[in-house]
Amino acid sequence: MQSTFEITQEMVDRFVEFTGDRNAQHTDEQFARRFRFRRRVVHGMLPFSHLLLVGREHPGQRLDLKETETQFLKPAFVGDRIQIDVQMTTEGALRRYEASWHNVRTGEVLIKSTGVLRLVDAAAIRSADAGHCVLLTPLDENLLTMDELSGRAQAFSFKITAGQAQWYEREILKLEERSAGPSTLAALLLSTMVGMRLPGRYATFVSFQLGFEQPLDFSVPCTLHARVEKLSPATESLSLNVSIKREDTTVASGKITSLVSPPPRALVTCAQIRQQHLDLGLRDKVALVTGSSRGIGATTAKLLAMHGCKVAINYFRGQADAEEVAADINSSGGTAVAIGCDVADEAQVRRLFEQVTQQFGGLEILVNNAVRDAQPKSTEELQWADYLAELEVSLKGTILCCRQALPIFRQRKGGKIVNLST
Repeated sequence: MQSTFEITQEMVDRFVEFTGDRNAQHTDEQFARRFRFRRRVVHGMLPFSHLLLVGREHPGQRLDLKETETQFLKPAFVGDRIQIDVQMTTEGALRRYEASWHNVRTGEVLIKSTGVLRLVDAAAIRSADAGHCVLLTPLDENLLTMDELSGRAQAFSFKITAGQAQWYEREILKLEERSAGPSTLAALLLSTMVGMRLPGRYATFVSFQLGFEQPLDFSVPCTLHARVEKLSPATESLSLNVSIKREDTTVASGKITSLVSPPPRALVTCAQIRQQHLDLGLRDKVALVTGSSRGIGATTAKLLAMHGCKVAINYFRGQADAEEVAADINSSGGTAVAIGCDVADEAQVRRLFEQVTQQFGGLEILVNNAVRDAQPKSTEELQWADYLAELEVSLKGTILCCRQALPIFRQRKGGKIVNLST
């Protein structure tokens, strides 16, 4: 079976509503921009759940998970179009599967999974549902770091009704036929455990194994347990033992692997710069720093501002971050303005320099700092198009900005250009 679907923001919102996984990497754009992938990522279990699209080939039956081993290899983002390829073999009422999820645009493999599904009759079950979230109690997001995780254990209770299963199928999978069994949907709550409880906000879900000794039943309360089994500070990873219990009976067990990143570092403040650095003779100079909504660029802009420069904060996507940098500078006695521009676009670069000179009356300093957001890949996976995409920003952008700055510098009989690379 082969099927294609697109990840939408509505789909992500519905997944959060169903699972209670409100992890900030998925729901908070400002936090995510300071984290591993520089923007919000889609819960890995959301595209995984589209394995249930196989149900189209088995009308009148539900697909319930018996066992699976799954790896999350690359992140998915809102707007990604994903193709799932599933091969199945029949073993009586069981279906053994091998599945892979591909990003249609890039061809990258996002998820690989093998396992066994049970086929059961999809008898009509009526259910009066109080809501769509299957958690019996709302969860707060833990903020645990690597040095706080040793020996930790967490648990939360849930109940999945037939009505909630039908809602998930309709709202997220766009299926009209009943195909999702409660065991399959319960597996999605591993995302909630990783993203909300162990370790919580700083987690990146890597892989899981899960086997059901007994199938779950609709409308029966269960508890998901997890305990830290192993920590590896050198690789920033942890292993969890997990189990699902119905009263005192263990119905499923498995393992989870997750990365645990350190909390994003706080940006240096203007007050800190003022206290720690001496005057460099830059007062009343005008500086433009490209790619300065965060990181090295933001700190460079603040440093120049605290030495008396009037600073233009350039951003591409991070308008809110750039305005926050400018606000920090202005509230600390400096002068700054945030200006959006894609430095790989010649027309936009021309307008950027026009805005800077109109705002401040000239330009004496250009800091070329903009680089493209990097998505790490192994050497074998890198394509020439990846290099070209980076060069469009880091090289072409630098050339375009220098080309606009030089006539201004000649007219003013001086100027400085600083080129950075990471």
